[in-house]
Amino acid sequence: MKRLTIPAFLFLICSLALISCGNSRKQDAQRRLDKAQCLIDSMHLQQARLELDSIHLLYPKQVDMRRQAKALNDSITFIEAQRTLAYSDSLLQTLFPKADNLLKSFRHEKNDKYEDHGRYVHPLLITDRNTSRCMLQAEVTDESRLTLKSFYFGNKNINHTSVRLSCQEDENIQQGSNHSFQAEGWHEILTFNEEQARQLLNFISANKNGRIKVTLLGDKNYIYYLQNNEKEALEKTYQLYITLSDIRHLEQQMNISRKQIEKFANKSVKI
Repeated sequence: MKRLTIPAFLFLICSLALISCGNSRKQDAQRRLDKAQCLIDSMHLQQARLELDSIHLLYPKQVDMRRQAKALNDSITFIEAQRTLAYSDSLLQTLFPKADNLLKSFRHEKNDKYEDHGRYVHPLLITDRNTSRCMLQAEVTDESRLTLKSFYFGNKNINHTSVRLSCQEDENIQQGSNHSFQAEGWHEILTFNEEQARQLLNFISANKNGRIKVTLLGDKNYIYYLQNNEKEALEKTYQLYITLSDIRHLEQQMNISRKQIEKFANKSVKI
C-alpha cells in the first residue's frame, strides 16, 4: 500500500476542509432561502428581501443560491406591483369625486396661441378683476403644479422682496422674485417657487379660521389682512393642488406597477 507523503496528506486535508466548508455555506444559504420563502408566503415582504439580500452579501460564490434568491426577489416585486396597483386604484376612486367637486369652484384658463398647458384659478383671484389692489394669487396648472404670486399696487413702489403671513403668534416668511412696472401707479409682482407657494398656502389653510395679516417686506413695508372670501379661495386652491398632486402621483405609481407586472407576465414567477 502506497503511503502518502506529508505534502500530499496536507493537500488532501485542505481539500476536504474546503469541500466541507463549501457544503456548509451552501446549507446556510439554503436555510436563508427557505426562510425567505416562508416570509413571502406570510406576506412579510420587506423581511424576505433582507434575507435574500444577505445571500448575495454573505455567499457571493454560491451562484445557484444567488440565482434562486434573484427569482424570489422577482416574486416579491411582482406581488408588490399587484398590491400597489389595487391599492392605488381604490384610492383614486375616492379622489376623483373630490377633485370633480373642487373643480366646480374654478375656472380653466389657457391662451392657445402662447401656452401649451392651462391652469385652474378661482374666480375671485383672476388677475383681470384685481389689477389695482394688493392680493395673493394662487393657481394650479394642468400638470398639478402650484404657482403663487404677491401683487402690490400703490402710488409709490416699495420694492417688496418677501411676504410674511402671521396669525397670532404663528408666522411664515418667504422670499420671492420681484418684477415691478409703472402704469397709473406702481405695480409689483412677487413670484414664488412651488415649495414656497406650498408653505404659504399651507399656513393659510391651517389658520383659515383666524385673522391672517399679510406683510409685504421691502424698502417700505405694507400691511393688509386677508378677507374671509380670499382665505376661502386660497384654501380651496391649496386643496385642489393637494388632490390633483395625489392623483398624479398615484397614476404614476400605477403605470410603474403595470410595467413591472407586464415584465413578469411572460416569465415563470413563483408566488
